Parts: sequence; structure tokens; C-alpha cells
Amino acid sequence: MKKLFSLFLFLSTSILFAQAKFVETTQINQTSVDADTILGYDTFNSLYYINENTLYKTINSTKVEYNNFSLGKISKVDFQNPLKILIFYERFNTAVLLDKQLSEIIKFDFSQNETPIVCSAIGISTQNNLWIYNNLTQKISLYDTSRNTLKELSTILESPIKYYKTDQNQFSWIDENDNWFSCDIYGKIKKIATTGKSEFVQFADSRSIIFKKDNLFYFRRAGMEEAVVLKNVNKSATSFQLQGDILSIFTNRDIINYKFVLP
Repeated sequence: MKKLFSLFLFLSTSILFAQAKFVETTQINQTSVDADTILGYDTFNSLYYINENTLYKTINSTKVEYNNFSLGKISKVDFQNPLKILIFYERFNTAVLLDKQLSEIIKFDFSQNETPIVCSAIGISTQNNLWIYNNLTQKISLYDTSRNTLKELSTILESPIKYYKTDQNQFSWIDENDNWFSCDIYGKIKKIATTGKSEFVQFADSRSIIFKKDNLFYFRRAGMEEAVVLKNVNKSATSFQLQGDILSIFTNRDIINYKFVLP
């Protein structure tokens, strides 16, 4: 019976691999970092990570840091604009903008805002705007930091947000029904795909996701009909970042950079 089960498992796996398409990845280098969470690189190749609830940024051989322990645990860091870095403390409903040296520019306590906001998703958008998902209204909005005003973009979302990623022009998310959507700065919402159940999901960038299923990592970009298997990827990966043709994989202590080529 055990032999029959092993044969069935082998044949099932063989069929899966025969049907699957692969993304070729070639390891370039590997670096160790003393961190609780490795966040990734900005466009100037500066590295961001969190250790003991302090945000660190390495600029060549220089290291700068920011912490505000009175606001609790860091929930989100957005460094897509290296000159204006956003750090969010969800427990205290507060966001802080930092300059390139991680010096504080301005703090936003959304609980004190004229329009009530309970923020659970946030990111840098165009000009002086922040993306906001307001739990009170269940809508995606733009928050004007110069005027402290909120402009609602979406209707009420049908299902809560489970994962999300932002860039200047787009808010992308996967909801609890495993549907992948995007919303642009004009409020146009588009359904990208249904991702299906998986053990792990993360946005590699605002238009790409990586997920884990049956101990394999898969990659899917908006517009692709099917996901493809990431070949030769370290199975202990906890998060990813895609910049051009470089896929960075972060484990608990290591950064592994791969050359990334779509089929």
C-alpha cells in the first residue's frame, strides 16, 4: 500500500512539473544582515531593515536609524521615494514622514483628523498624497498631507484587504476571497485575477505577486494567464522584492539576489 501511495505521489509530482512553466533564476550574491525584518532596497540601492523596532537604512557604508517607541510596533515602511520615506504605526493610527537621513519631517495622527480615519493600509502616492484604506468607510482614498483632507476614490470594498502594495499611481490588493484588484489615482478599479488558496502570498512589486503552494514558490504578473514556478529559489524565503531583472529574496538573516528571466 505504501509503495502504491509513493508511486501515486511520484506520478502526481511528475505531472505537475511536466505541466508547469519555470522562471529561470541564477544566484548572483548573498549577504547576511543582523535584522528582525529585511525590507529591501530603494532606487539608490540603499538597504532598509527593522531590528528591535528600529528602522535602519544603510547608505554605502553609512547607517542611519529612526525609532519612536511611544507609537508601538512598526507596521509598514514605504521607501519607494527615497527622499520621502513613510513609516506607519497602525496601533496608534499614526504615520510619520522621514527625509533621506531618516529625520522626522512631519507626523500625522489620523485619530485627530477632521474627517475620521482608522487607517489599516497606507502608501506614498503622487505629489503630497498618501494612499489610505479607511476602515471606517471601507474605501480607498487619497489623503492630501498639505491640506489634511481626504478624497474617497472607491466604493465600499466587498471583502476586506488581506495583502496590498502601492506605488505612486496605483493601489493593488488581494482580498480575503483571494481576488486581486488595482485602483488608480482616478478611482478606476480593475480586477486582475483570482489567485486561489496558498500558504504564502506577497507582492514583489505593485504588479507582481509571489506565492507558495505545495512547497513551491510561484510568480505571477498582472496580465499573465497562469503563474510560473520560481526555479532554484531558497525555500526559507520570507519575503521578496523585484527590481528590473533582479529578484531579491529575504530570509530571516540573509539577502540572496538572483538574476530573473521570464519565460
